[in-house]
Amino acid sequence: MPIVLASSSSVYGDRDDGAAFSEDDPLAAPASPYAASKRAMEGLAGRVPADVRVARLFTVVGARQRPNMALARFVEALRAGRPAPVYGDPSCARDYLHVAD
Repeated sequence: MPIVLASSSSVYGDRDDGAAFSEDDPLAAPASPYAASKRAMEGLAGRVPADVRVARLFTVVGARQRPNMALARFVEALRAGRPAPVYGDPSCARDYLHVAD
């Protein structure tokens, strides 16, 4: 049975053009200690004699999500009676992955 490790889209680094990442994009320099730790975990996973799979999760939401992420900002603005911020082109669509503890 494979071992599945949860990584993050943060391993792709920052993009200057604002475009969305794709799973086959090259990895840039880590933009944070969190991203660096996920990259290190992925590297170590490839060195163990086991069937290890890495899932790079994108746009994760849940009860303990980071407060600086878009969905948390939307909810905070709406609760405060402010309009939700719009990022990028308003015609774009996005998927969210709900994770519970």
